[in-house]
Amino acid sequence: AMILDEEGDIIFKSVFGRCPFLSSHNLCEIYSTLGESSLSETCRLYPRFFNHYGAFQEAGLSLSCPEAARLILDDPHPMSFMSSNSTITFSLEEKLDAKLLSRLLNARSAGIALLQNRSLAYPLRLGLLLDFIVRLTASLFTADPNTEAPLCSEYQRNVSLQNRLNDLKRNLPTPDTPLLKTVFQLLKSCEHRSVSFTHRIDTAISLIDSEPFTVSELWPISSTQSHYAEHLGVYTLFRYFLESVFTYEPLIHAQYTAFASLSTAVLAAAAQRQAGRVLTPVEHQKIIFSFSREIEHSIPNMARIEDSLVADERLSPNRWIAFLLLKQ
Repeated sequence: AMILDEEGDIIFKSVFGRCPFLSSHNLCEIYSTLGESSLSETCRLYPRFFNHYGAFQEAGLSLSCPEAARLILDDPHPMSFMSSNSTITFSLEEKLDAKLLSRLLNARSAGIALLQNRSLAYPLRLGLLLDFIVRLTASLFTADPNTEAPLCSEYQRNVSLQNRLNDLKRNLPTPDTPLLKTVFQLLKSCEHRSVSFTHRIDTAISLIDSEPFTVSELWPISSTQSHYAEHLGVYTLFRYFLESVFTYEPLIHAQYTAFASLSTAVLAAAAQRQAGRVLTPVEHQKIIFSFSREIEHSIPNMARIEDSLVADERLSPNRWIAFLLLKQ
């Protein structure tokens, strides 16, 4: 089952969606026969991910794993994070700006708190997050590290948030209907590992054309699974936002949070329309972990999406914000 890929790495491919080394009892034959030390790096670490930022490391579980998705999504309480001291030392990345990293950490904390502000409907939180990061980006690259502190504080106060919402709603352009179609055309152009994921995208596109989704349909407030969207948003912001210390483009990572949130919401709403009933938690979770598996675990897909978020005017932050705040 093991072959060399184009880069000379030893890999093995799934057979009908199944690892060739799984026994009939769903146990790993490599592990059973040769022991843990013989596992590949991917099998040994997955679904854990690790991000290194100079003097510290962050870790989490990838939503692409069904069990990790269940653990992350099932709990309706706001997601929290644990920190601890470690005896492991990490070398400072040559290109890492420690002061910028500190400022990004503060900004991410403010963004996560905003996404978890349940006094607002989730699409409003998502729109305000994008608005926050648009305004933040200009201040992050000034010499004064305190310029963004008042801005972070502004997006933590409900009175300030309501005032900002009122200002945006008065000044935003009419929401652009093609946003949904643009997002799904982009998803359609990505590489797909499974036929079922392609089918889900095709179904969503046909429904977008025939009977467009409203924001209230995509993120129903009364749903017992409404916290799924919040957890997904927090997960993506936690996992990717600090990459800005290397890319210097925090807005891309905030836009990806919106992209993942909208994509999975449309896929779930499309599946619900087809089923004619509310999705079960297992069905809803499958849509989210399938999206993560297809998109996040493909370097070409992530690159394509990030490039489009930068270059495609139809996916500009203002169009996202207008859709999320006005298209109720």
